[in-house]
Amino acid sequence: MKTPQTKSDMKIRNDTLRLLYATMLRELPRESVKKFWQEHPLSDGGVVLKDAELLKHIWQENKFSDIYYVFTVLNDVEPFLIAGGVDTQGFVDTFVNGLNKGAMVSVSSLLRFLAPFLRVLFHADDVRYFCLKNVLPPILQKMMPSLLCAVVKHEKRLNQNTSVFMLCMDRTFQKKLPYYDPDLYMARPLQYAPTRLGLPAFESVSTISDPRPLDAVIDGRHIVRRGGNVYLKGKLCGSATTFFSFCAKNGISFNGHQIPDRQVIEITADCTCPRRNRTVLHKGSVYGAPVHLYRLRYRANIKPSEQFISPLIHESLSGNDEAWQQVHDRHARLLGDLERKIVFVYNSSGEAVSINGRCLMKSAPALILKQILHQHVVNGKTEFANSDFTADSKGRRAGITDNFSLRLQRLSAALSEKLPEFRIVRAGRGRFKLHAPSRVELKVE
Repeated sequence: MKTPQTKSDMKIRNDTLRLLYATMLRELPRESVKKFWQEHPLSDGGVVLKDAELLKHIWQENKFSDIYYVFTVLNDVEPFLIAGGVDTQGFVDTFVNGLNKGAMVSVSSLLRFLAPFLRVLFHADDVRYFCLKNVLPPILQKMMPSLLCAVVKHEKRLNQNTSVFMLCMDRTFQKKLPYYDPDLYMARPLQYAPTRLGLPAFESVSTISDPRPLDAVIDGRHIVRRGGNVYLKGKLCGSATTFFSFCAKNGISFNGHQIPDRQVIEITADCTCPRRNRTVLHKGSVYGAPVHLYRLRYRANIKPSEQFISPLIHESLSGNDEAWQQVHDRHARLLGDLERKIVFVYNSSGEAVSINGRCLMKSAPALILKQILHQHVVNGKTEFANSDFTADSKGRRAGITDNFSLRLQRLSAALSEKLPEFRIVRAGRGRFKLHAPSRVELKVE
């Protein structure tokens, strides 16, 4: 995977990344966790953070990471889980409701964020609506300073509330941010956020406006546009409209916020993805929109208990959370794995690769290994194509392009015999992967 590049000063606090990493440590095999983060080095300000340095950075929740990196990571989680046979929705539910019990931030950070509102919270007649309107926006803006968020619709009928909450990641509407699935990483956390305060979850939260175009959600080869309508595998699934028309129809007002109009696709029938095993296009929602909109439906007039803050204070003061302690231990063990270093030495005159003074291989296999290690050390690369080497003029001059597949097999066999934890394995036709259990250093003499 290519390293996501920093394209702006838009940053997000590490709370979400840290919780994602911690949930992986808790739910997935350590080798799988290591593999995922090794494939996601962070490039920031010309410095590439990878392996142990990357995980140390993510572990600090009060540090910030580039928004392009965070959204790229979130978007890559579901394919990674599916490839590993892990149920995405079950993992996300654990991510939301597990270690932080419904919050995206730690208990100590949550108490700091809540401090200005505590007196009013005790007396709010409808505490969930009060939090949605007055507490959540400043908390989210502390996590992502460039964020614009607000309640843009609220109505109460009998004892039922309907609110629409807006999130705008880019106030200029000019940056092309990576897409991520808002159903997984915003709607679910938003629904369960009240539970961290001992309140009932919002009864229903749905994404009704999604900036992703349809072909970022569904394979574009199955989508046909004809006469203002959109067909998926031959069946009508949506029609073109404008974002402002959609908002007017749903009674949504942006209260002075300068939101641009765009052509959007309004979905007329739910569409389910068999591979993801869930609905991915929702009836009544629009795609290609300028902002995220979430509709919340919930009972009105819920008040907090008189002692709602006490469990949070006790948890913060005790510092005795067994689940987090287990994750801390697993984090430390993974850092130990990554900080262990294997030093490979390539001797140019003898055309040989050695470790700890022991020769691993010579001639063409040694040169192939040297080139693989160079790409891995410099770019964090772990997956290669045979053509990376056979199309290289230097490779032709060095004589490694002839019978490359056979030479690669011999290299793999030599590693299996002399350094079994360090492997080269086939990854499909004309492709192979490098499995490096620890940090690698390459010296050329």
